[in-house]
Amino acid sequence: PTTYESTWHTIKLSILPTFENVPIDKISRAAVREWENSLLSRKPPLSQTTLKVYCRRLSAILNFAVKFYGLPYNPLTRAGSIGKSENHIAHWTPQQFTRFITSGLPPKYIAFFCLLFWTGCRRGEALALTPADIDFNKREMSINNTILHVTGRGDVITPPKTPTSVRKVALPPFLCMILQDWIERAGIESNQELFEMGIRTVSNTMENYTKKAGLPHIRVHDLRHSHASMLINMGISPKLIQERLGHKSISTT
Repeated sequence: PTTYESTWHTIKLSILPTFENVPIDKISRAAVREWENSLLSRKPPLSQTTLKVYCRRLSAILNFAVKFYGLPYNPLTRAGSIGKSENHIAHWTPQQFTRFITSGLPPKYIAFFCLLFWTGCRRGEALALTPADIDFNKREMSINNTILHVTGRGDVITPPKTPTSVRKVALPPFLCMILQDWIERAGIESNQELFEMGIRTVSNTMENYTKKAGLPHIRVHDLRHSHASMLINMGISPKLIQERLGHKSISTT
């Protein structure tokens, strides 16, 4: 649902204002270049990543027309694309995370953010967890669901992002202790969610305590990147990291 929502939002924002009333077979290379120049002249300027995404969306529509509706060629491919993918992945080191987690966070958020940093699970996967999903004897958690925020529907539980996202993740002993303490402290039943809080509340809390700790800003999702970076730095095999994170492709890892 969130992929559909963000893609449609991008199309409405960047493509329809120019091409909504133009037959696709009338979109020329010159028209594509004019559209790209209009994007480049926006104030404030669009990021290179955003420009790249906008071009990818238009190119996908044109490729669909080539494949199924007889469009002779993709004019964007011939005109050339703009923008570039962001290569820098924001992350914290374990030392930076320790500063964050000891900055006065409430116990619920200590448990939640520790879970993200030390397992690399996605925010929605963590929010969907119940005590029944954690085997403390085996020190292992099962990820079977995720929570997504969908406009007009609020937070909804869905299957994970990809089939490979359904997985079992080993837990370090100290994280088991943190989670057990939170479950006992809050009196959470086996079928209740471990963390009853909204997706946006999580982001706001992280931002506030990041500033308090004097750390560089990163997104909640970047705790997942931080976990991957830590494992890479430890010399762990990319294949094992792929399985732990639930990536569909090793190239993503």
